Amino acid sequence: MSSYAIYTSSGETWISYDTAPNSLLAFRLLEDHRLDFDLFRGSYFTALGGQYAFTEAPNGHLTSVFPIGAAIVTLPIYAAFWLTGRGSELPAINSPAFEPLRQHYERMAAALVAAVSVGVFFLCARKIADPKRAVIATAVYALATSIWSIASQVLCQHGPVNLFVLAMTYALLQATSARAPVNRSRWVIAAGLLAGFLPVIRPTAILFSIAGSIFVWSKFRNRRLGFFAALLIGAAPGLMWNGYFFYSPLGGYAADAHEYALSPHHAFTTLAALLVSPSRGLFVFSPVLAFSIIGAVNAWRVRDHTARLILLLAIACAVLILQYAFYRYWWAGFSYGPRFQTDAVGIAALLLVYAIPRNVLSSARRSAGSALAAIMFILTCLFSVIVQFVGLNSGAAGSEWPAVPISVDHEPDRVWLVADSQIERNIRAAYFRFFAWDRARSPAYDRGLAAHVTALSPSFAQVAKSSSIDATAVVHTDGRSRAYGYDSGVYVGQLRVRVRIINAQKQTVSEQYLFVRGTPGMGESTVAIGTLAMPAQPGRYVLESVPVLVGGGALEQPPTPFQVVVHIV
Repeated sequence: MSSYAIYTSSGETWISYDTAPNSLLAFRLLEDHRLDFDLFRGSYFTALGGQYAFTEAPNGHLTSVFPIGAAIVTLPIYAAFWLTGRGSELPAINSPAFEPLRQHYERMAAALVAAVSVGVFFLCARKIADPKRAVIATAVYALATSIWSIASQVLCQHGPVNLFVLAMTYALLQATSARAPVNRSRWVIAAGLLAGFLPVIRPTAILFSIAGSIFVWSKFRNRRLGFFAALLIGAAPGLMWNGYFFYSPLGGYAADAHEYALSPHHAFTTLAALLVSPSRGLFVFSPVLAFSIIGAVNAWRVRDHTARLILLLAIACAVLILQYAFYRYWWAGFSYGPRFQTDAVGIAALLLVYAIPRNVLSSARRSAGSALAAIMFILTCLFSVIVQFVGLNSGAAGSEWPAVPISVDHEPDRVWLVADSQIERNIRAAYFRFFAWDRARSPAYDRGLAAHVTALSPSFAQVAKSSSIDATAVVHTDGRSRAYGYDSGVYVGQLRVRVRIINAQKQTVSEQYLFVRGTPGMGESTVAIGTLAMPAQPGRYVLESVPVLVGGGALEQPPTPFQVVVHIV
């Protein structure tokens, strides 16, 4: 329960509408006895921008565009939430009043799934190693990977995938060590059920099912039939769901098959980004997992059945990451760090038991090389934990990195930026949150800050309707207070440039923002950058730009708006 307490200790609630169907299916089933989401057509999710998580299925019902496995895994948890909340008269699940409860229940469910996976991880580690190494590897898995910063916070597919991969691994380890034939058969069947359900949670998790199947085929020849029969039973819920709603075994993810590009150059650069880029690299956000490579080499040398199973699963991890190198949306959207690679961290952390010496202290004393390795392991472990911590405790200034100043969906190469990387900005934001939260919130700051826009580019003479334009404003600061831009780590009190698009009738069509860079002092100039969405109707418009403060503070002197005329054609 200690991991659950840690996972729920952050004061923030992460919101991802990808997970909305997972957090609503149980309530829909228990309250209305239905499995569709027809109730949510045109619901409050439309205004929030979360309607994309639902799709009109070929059978005429609204359903989840994502696999339904995570909702099935957490059905018992949500049943408990529903039973507990019945006495307090819960709001209708399709009303805005239910949204805070949905987010609260989702976070609790995600934390519980992640915490249970930590317990299963320890059981796996104990089957392989002594208690000391098992505890160290478990701590790494729980606190030094995105299990903490991602899987424990939102009910995405990655937490349940790790839980079921580790549960399948434990079942196969138990089957390997079982002496009684009956027990061995039971564990093999259990492993088959778990392997079958993995692609129901996330289709790419079938790679772990394949690895488990190869191990069973070679190790338990007399029990193959039981394993594969159980595998089909485990896959049945997903097959039935997809067959009912989509008339296809692939379900709503079938369209994703068209999002892969077989380009070697693209794959090489993308694979590098997935592993070592400053804002998406697995070995950057969890550098301690680099020792998993040493663990894989050591496991290869052991050559027993246990090591062979872990190596097969490690190969599945490698193939999993490699296939994302061919995926169009490899950066995983608005996430903190390597979200897609989260599915691999359970096995990667399990490999650490082969990298950690049986007696860490005596091994470190024997040679300078061993001592250096021990120090590096400790330092990378501490850094990995800090990275996960700041990702959860950086407030809005840190969590807005994927969208500010340019959306990572619009410019994926941002993940390679060394200056203002996602980790750096989150560290800055966490610093301001915990140690200098009032730096830009005092009245004296407002009274001493003055700024005005001196230029807005590119030339807006003629712009295509409904286009998105990368814009830059030049901002000059005049006051005594130093301004704080998007990369400073400050949120409330951050200086931005508000751009109002005004039509010929002097009506404001839209209000958008450019984001000031750096921390300019008195008399200094800087730039504000961002993307501006142009109106859909042709005509003459005025772009009126003016510096403003996040949180509603007032500048010392009201700035004169800077205006440019644009013709939408």
